[in-house]
Amino acid sequence: MTALAIFCALVALAIPRFTMQMEKARAGEAVQTLETLLKYQRAYYHEYKAYTNSLNNLDITPRVSNYFNTPTLATADPIVSVQRSDGSYTLRIATTGAITCIPAGGTCGNLGY
Repeated sequence: MTALAIFCALVALAIPRFTMQMEKARAGEAVQTLETLLKYQRAYYHEYKAYTNSLNNLDITPRVSNYFNTPTLATADPIVSVQRSDGSYTLRIATTGAITCIPAGGTCGNLGY
């Protein structure tokens, strides 16, 4: 009985850590998308002296994600945003390359953004 109680306690500690590691991996996918789109936004700016708010103007088709909605472009900071498909948080990247997460705290705090 004691061994079972110890095992259950260890499992209870491990599951949240495993879940957060999975979320960090999913967020890593979104960060790659943000960085790629920032690169394309910078190239667009270099050519047209303005950023675009349309994916059609960039010569790229973002990868479809099971975990995030289609990225949103803007003509001012944050230049690209991508929202978690369950709506729990949004990752954004500025023209400087700084990545932020909203809402602050919670999952965003655990992700390090």
